[in-house]
Order: sequence, then C-alpha cells, then structure tokens
Amino acid sequence: MKRKVFIIAALSLVFALSAALLAGCSSVKEKSEFSVTPASEEYREEVMSSSAAYEYLQWLSSDEMHSRYGSVDLDELSINHGVGKAAFNIAAKMEEMGYETFEDAYIEVDKDGVLSASGETKVTGLMRFETSTGQAGVNVIYRKKATNGSRGQVILTAHFDNLFGRALSGGTVITAEGAYENGAAVATLLYVAQLLQEVETQYDIVFAFLGSSVVTANNTIYYCWDGAKALLS
Repeated sequence: MKRKVFIIAALSLVFALSAALLAGCSSVKEKSEFSVTPASEEYREEVMSSSAAYEYLQWLSSDEMHSRYGSVDLDELSINHGVGKAAFNIAAKMEEMGYETFEDAYIEVDKDGVLSASGETKVTGLMRFETSTGQAGVNVIYRKKATNGSRGQVILTAHFDNLFGRALSGGTVITAEGAYENGAAVATLLYVAQLLQEVETQYDIVFAFLGSSVVTANNTIYYCWDGAKALLS
C-alpha cells in the first residue's frame, strides 16, 4: 500500500509539473507557433505502471546512501562517504542516463577520494561550495539541451542532503538514517530525468540536486538553503 501511495504521489508531481510547463508555454503560443503532442496511451500506461520511482527511493534508503549530512569540514568532503558519496552516486545515475553537465561543474579529489585543490582525479557533475557556517557543501548538476534551439531554461531541483546523520567530526547530529528528508523528491526527480531521456524539448532542462539545505551549529538548526544560493550564483 505504501508503495502504491508513493508512486501515485510521485506521478502526481510529474503530471503537475508537466501541466505547469505547458501552461507557461500557452502564453507564448500567440507570438509563435508552438504545439504540444499528447503522449500516447501506451506511453501513459507505461509511466503509470512503472515502479522506477519507488526503486529509486529504495536505493536512497540503502546503506550505500546513508549519512547524507548536509555539510562537512573542508577536509572531510569525500566521494567515499557521507554527502560526498551520495552526490557522487546521484551523478553516476545521471551519467548512466546520458545527461551532460556544465564545464565548471566538477571537483578534484586525491587518491583517497578527498576533495583536493590539485587532485589526481576530476569528478564531473559536482559543484563544491562553502556554506554559511564555513563548511563544505556539494551540489549535483546536469542538463538536457533543447532539441532545436532553446526557448529558455527550466530548472528542476530537490535537495538530497539529510540533516539527520552523524558527522565524521563527531558533532552533535541526530542519528537517523535512510531516505528521510528528502528521499521522495530526489527519487521523483530521478524518475522525471528517466522519463525525459528521449523526449524532444524546446527548453533546456537543468536537473539540480542541492546540498546543504539545512545545517546545524551550536546545537541550533539553520534552514540556510546554501545549495540553492550556490546554484543561483
């Protein structure tokens, strides 16, 4: 039952998003020719019957993706654990789907996978930034270019960091794990990316998985949206 409820909620978001995008397009239709081809009945049935979004949620709650605490000390950001590992794995999913990233969206890591100014390996799709508390955060950014010239840009976002998890430095952090906050939205965004792989679009679509939406300092929770600020800048 929970699985069905989640899938229905996820698909509702997909269709609501589609409706919003199409509604926004209607205002420019008068200025230039623009038509939308309805999805086939076969495609609609495939979307409605898919369990992919739920499977993404299961993946997000696996041991592989635990401890996604939003920000870490500058020398702790690593693609082998915590929020860095989560970012690396989400980027890998987007790479598998064939999406591309931006030229300046990458980090360099040393042989142990730790962020390094002169690292041995470049990891694409990840953007490191400094949070409002002076720590390191990371975003995952990919895009789908418009098919024949772009009419603009649409940015789809969800934060993937989890306030609840244990920081390596031993800071006071509530120890809850799994897909809690914000697994459902991340799973849905991955599913939207999966659905749009072969779809021709007249807009550039940017998929932004944001980190450091919430951090703690001095036992106080801050809703700082550092990842969103980094994306805008």
